Amino acid sequence: MTIESLTAPTEAINIIVQIALDEDAARHDKTTQLLPEETLVDGAIVARHRSVVCGIDAVAAAFGNSVRITSAVRDGEIVAAKSDIAVFSGSARAILPAERTILNLLGRLSGIATLTRKHVDKLDPKSDTQILDTRKTTPGLRLLEKYAVRCGGGHNHRMTLAEMVFIKDNHIAAARDLKKLIGGRQAKDFLLIEVDSLDRLREILPFKPNRILLDNLSDAEVAEALKIVGKKKRPEIEVSGGITLDRVTTLSKLGVDFISVGALTHSAPAADFALEIRR
Repeated sequence: MTIESLTAPTEAINIIVQIALDEDAARHDKTTQLLPEETLVDGAIVARHRSVVCGIDAVAAAFGNSVRITSAVRDGEIVAAKSDIAVFSGSARAILPAERTILNLLGRLSGIATLTRKHVDKLDPKSDTQILDTRKTTPGLRLLEKYAVRCGGGHNHRMTLAEMVFIKDNHIAAARDLKKLIGGRQAKDFLLIEVDSLDRLREILPFKPNRILLDNLSDAEVAEALKIVGKKKRPEIEVSGGITLDRVTTLSKLGVDFISVGALTHSAPAADFALEIRR
């Protein structure tokens, strides 16, 4: 898997920002409308804690063209607590209604990037293991959340169900015949099979999958699985389920190819930012 680009999904950011502004009725902010139209302010968006920034383009998307913005950082950069990540000046009526939308998106995406970086930093530096996300994303925000994983140094698993044949236990249970199920795929399809035991691993090896996902196996079982598949022309090995930061180091030292972590997107705590009016 190649290292993905950090080019921001600008169109998706613009769409989500507009949805969020509409959800907040930002154009009908009764409080901000009490300010005279000519009221101008200067201010900054500040990181309250050390974070990996993601979503800086949401600032301009939410403020619009009437506000001058200077970004102090780029997505993917680590910022210290109390750092300005962007400064701005312009109409208070444009700035204040957008505050919560900006902070919500920055907090969500930077939280994912920050948690991802913590996992990446735990990899054995001598290994080639990659940290992957999953499809456990917020509906409607997948492009943004997977971009945030890349900003944190992680890599993306499949974006959609159309990208590969990924056979899980429920597919096998529904088909009742693994051989027939696998035989129905197109030859060009990438084949990934999930296994939850060493016995199931031995069962699926003759089908020569491109990758095997070891789900909820212990470190000792993962080590045994690597022995079973061998080193010569073996399939890629991905590990998932019950992944902790400590396990990331252990698993990468074992030599697995990928560690997929659903928590990157479904359980990342939001990073904390503030919008401060300074003049």
